[in-house]
Amino acid sequence: MTNFKISTTNFYLFILCFFIIFGNLGRIGSSFNITEIAILLIFSFSFFLKKIQKRILVSLLSLLLLILLSMIVGIIKFSLNFDGISYSIRLIIQILSIYSIAYTLLNYEKNQNDFNRIINSYINVYIYLSIISIIILFLFPNSVDFWSFLSNFGIIIDGDPHVNRIVSTYFDPNFFGNILLLPFLLTVIQLKYYPSKLNVFKLLILAFTLIFTFSRSTIASMFLLIFLYYIYQVYTSLKSGKIQKN
Repeated sequence: MTNFKISTTNFYLFILCFFIIFGNLGRIGSSFNITEIAILLIFSFSFFLKKIQKRILVSLLSLLLLILLSMIVGIIKFSLNFDGISYSIRLIIQILSIYSIAYTLLNYEKNQNDFNRIINSYINVYIYLSIISIIILFLFPNSVDFWSFLSNFGIIIDGDPHVNRIVSTYFDPNFFGNILLLPFLLTVIQLKYYPSKLNVFKLLILAFTLIFTFSRSTIASMFLLIFLYYIYQVYTSLKSGKIQKN
């Protein structure tokens, strides 16, 4: 039974990693992302297979009832609107999925018994994504050519034209860059506690990718994160009375 649970957890996480790496490449036409639909269906269904703590269940039900109440008020006030109803239903499914994903990660952490391994796995997913994004930049320096290429496979993108910018599989430099900030910060922290050439390489890959998004908000946030992190390091060093050499 334990082996079945572990394999199911790994399967769920594999689907999640696939979605993170391939992003919007799973689109059908211009509206539907088949990998996102798969994620929502798998994880919202698995929600009902989990043992839920009473306190969390009450919080979840309260939130879901609030959404349903808002939907009913909208129907009464503005009449029946398919877009509004579908948005509410999607929001409910997303909330169930988010809880299920968090539970799955917690279950994985307990089985692996090594939190550092989970952090490395998370960073590695974005390293793979960054490498794919750099390859896309090399092959399609003008994003319009990339949109045209994807249209041959039924993936319709009405994206902005970007020249010599990393658009990634998310098709948006600003959106992608801000998402990449968390794995970048985690890599900075990993490099402190686990210094190695591999971690230096990971940090360089992520920094290169962030800079070549040429997103002003992303680059400014990256340097702000580094500044705040090292301010914190100085503070802890002064508090402990020990200045670390590195």
